[in-house]
Amino acid sequence: MIAKLRRDAKGNAKMKKDGAKMKKEIARLAKQLSSRDAAAAKQGSVIAKLRRDSKGDAEGNAKMKKDGAKMKKEIAKLKKDAGGSEIGRLNEEIEKRRKEIGRLMGQACGKARGGSPCPCGEDVKRLGEELAQARKTNSALSARNLGIRPNARGKEGAAAAKKGAAAKKGGGKEGAAPRRRAPRARAEPDRIVRVEEDECAICGSELSGPVGMCPHTVEKRRIVSEIVRYDKFIKYCSPCKTTRTPATPGALPGSGFDIPITMMAVCLRMTGMSHRNIRLAFRTTLGLDIALGTIVKMVNRVAAAFWPLYVGMLKELRKASLISADETPWRVDGRSAWLWAFVSGTAAAYAIRDTRGASVPEAMLEGFGGILSSDSLGSYNSSGGSHQ
Repeated sequence: MIAKLRRDAKGNAKMKKDGAKMKKEIARLAKQLSSRDAAAAKQGSVIAKLRRDSKGDAEGNAKMKKDGAKMKKEIAKLKKDAGGSEIGRLNEEIEKRRKEIGRLMGQACGKARGGSPCPCGEDVKRLGEELAQARKTNSALSARNLGIRPNARGKEGAAAAKKGAAAKKGGGKEGAAPRRRAPRARAEPDRIVRVEEDECAICGSELSGPVGMCPHTVEKRRIVSEIVRYDKFIKYCSPCKTTRTPATPGALPGSGFDIPITMMAVCLRMTGMSHRNIRLAFRTTLGLDIALGTIVKMVNRVAAAFWPLYVGMLKELRKASLISADETPWRVDGRSAWLWAFVSGTAAAYAIRDTRGASVPEAMLEGFGGILSSDSLGSYNSSGGSHQ
């Protein structure tokens, strides 16, 4: 009996435990059902809203279609009222004139073939002018109906239609002949060279015969170096009791190069180019390999030849009543220097010195008693004369 009661008590405990599990499961299921009901309610509200919106859109679309049809009718009425019949009449008139012009031109061509002059030239010209005027009138009427200017295209026409006003088009006057740039005149070639390739430069295959020709005109400057020996005959002068040797034509005394080459070296030197760069320029442009010492001698010979003229300019400059002076930085063989300029109404003298001090204007303007115009640099104060 006691064992049976124990078994029953154990069974009751298990039943209680299972009942507790079932309660928990029922609570979980109830919670899931409530969340699903909430989601369904939310979806239902969204679906109701979409139905309302779709109904509103349908009503809006119907209204828009109705307004579009109304606007089309209004546009057709405006076109008709604004001269649609006039445009049609003008189109018929244009076609009629075109046929008339074709008929007259056919007659004219037939008579011309027969050898007799064409008497219809004036009629053809008159009908052509009438046709052009009719086209112009038609274009103006179409533009007025559509609210745009004649011949409006692209963005300009769209902008004009949107604003409802005519916009001025850039360029030349209407009806004027287009302006074209005159082609550059080219000299006739002195010789023509045929240039061909036998193999493809990409794959090396053999090329076919010529299928075209591409002319390319190139202007060349040939610099030919010529070595000339001058046999200068020495002669005796009885009155002077001395011999005379003629000067070498086109070259300075003692120079192995003519005056153009010598002056080229001097000009390059005056621009601040070094002797080495001058030598490189001669080698690359003229093919002349001139030593550095020879280039130095070229410049010195020119300086000696022009020195008397330079001294004369200084004398003329110092006699002037007004001199303008200035100085600017200069480069000589990579070193900093100063280029001095002294200018009057009749003469100009320049000097390149390493200093910007008062010794330069004192030497250049020695004996000057006129007016000196400068930028008030203190170096000019020691020179004679007045200052401004």
